[in-house]
Amino acid sequence: MRLSLATLALCALPFSALADQVSDKLQSALDAYAKGDLKTATLDIAMASGALAMEKQARIVALLPEAPEGWTRSVNDDYTANLAMAGGGAGTEATYTDAGGNTMTVTITADSPMMMGMAGMFLNEQMLAMMGKLVEVPGAKLLEQDNSLTGLIDQRLMVTISGLPVEQMMPLVQQIDFEKLASFDAAS
Repeated sequence: MRLSLATLALCALPFSALADQVSDKLQSALDAYAKGDLKTATLDIAMASGALAMEKQARIVALLPEAPEGWTRSVNDDYTANLAMAGGGAGTEATYTDAGGNTMTVTITADSPMMMGMAGMFLNEQMLAMMGKLVEVPGAKLLEQDNSLTGLIDQRLMVTISGLPVEQMMPLVQQIDFEKLASFDAAS
């Protein structure tokens, strides 16, 4: 329960407040460690790590494509918090819905230990070719399988677009700036 409330509080903060939260918690951890208070040091490091993950999520959300005309977009604000419970990482999930109820989902996961096991498969183009059709878009090669496209970007971001036949999703896919996505957490 504490983690969920802390995560919600972090989601509401702007980037600068998150950065201050990270700095403050890291300094607090260093101070606690110097005093031999390992319990507080551990907690503060975990809180700083959580704040960094939330900042990464906010940066990824900022790179999501806008909803196409006639569609709406809703973002799963709990995505990164859910990843924390599954080993860590950051990311987002956005659902795009039209007036007829058709939906497309874009999921972006960064630096997750869970997806690292899949990275080897996406780095082997022969294996990918056996698994499905490769679709090239600017900045990415995506594997097409069962009305979904999945790709590994910069060897650490898993992007999946799913929900409709690929031809219908391509206008949304082509709006994703995969190059910017690859450097979402680099200094600007």
